[in-house]
Amino acid sequence: MYSEHKNGREEFLIWSHLFNHNTYLADWNAGVRRPIVTRHYESAEAIVRDNYSSLRGAAVLHMLRKHLGEEKWRKAIQRYVRANANRLVTTEDFRIAIEEATGESMEWFFDQWLYLEAMKERSHPVINGAANALGKSGAPGAFEALTKLMTVPSWKGENRISGMNGLKELGDPRGAAIALEALADLHSPHWTLATPIWDYRLTAAQTIAALGKSDAAFPMIFARFKTSLDENDLNDIFSNLLLLTTLADPRGLEAFDLLKAKFKTDATMMQTIGNLEAPFRKTIAKPLDGVRN
Repeated sequence: MYSEHKNGREEFLIWSHLFNHNTYLADWNAGVRRPIVTRHYESAEAIVRDNYSSLRGAAVLHMLRKHLGEEKWRKAIQRYVRANANRLVTTEDFRIAIEEATGESMEWFFDQWLYLEAMKERSHPVINGAANALGKSGAPGAFEALTKLMTVPSWKGENRISGMNGLKELGDPRGAAIALEALADLHSPHWTLATPIWDYRLTAAQTIAALGKSDAAFPMIFARFKTSLDENDLNDIFSNLLLLTTLADPRGLEAFDLLKAKFKTDATMMQTIGNLEAPFRKTIAKPLDGVRN
């Protein structure tokens, strides 16, 4: 934080943060793998040379800072320092100070990023793969297990994504209502990458479409789309357009008509719109594979 304060955020990201990231990933790829918080060291020297507790630990602290926001982060640090002045501390003391300052449970964060090998035991791809396999199995209790997974806290809704992917594979019509609830949620933390691997809203739209319930979701997303047009918010315009095309409801053609009317004098935008409209027309011209009625 001092480096960022003194030299600016750009230099921090380009130099300090990137160096930390590349160093601990190099250790991981070399087979040096352990949680950030551990009592198992080969020697006292290994403690001093440990890139996980220092460099990866610093990266996770910055991630926690971003998750909490600057105001809560500063309150948490101030509480931690006041409560533990002049005494030895543990990682749990830090977690407790954060929870007391913010009123949020942080067990899930510390478990996922500090106490476990986050890129191994609790990784999103592993959980997602297991959820998909469970859905495909059609096993008794699969629906309950997948919906329970969606309630387990994760940083940016990764468990929610995995649960919906499993419900999509399961084909249980009850999954549509759950996915629709997720699609309506505009406030939970999520990535803004335009891929269902990271954005639970896109996963929800995929699940709804696969379960044959796009007609129920279309009005909500189309209303959001028109609002984004009125506000001239390009990010939201194309985010909502992506959701509409994912739902594959033929009524989505109206969105393209509105876009072409709005950007008719912009040649680049018109080409972009045309590139998005063409595959959408092909999609709605044929039945979706695997749709459950």
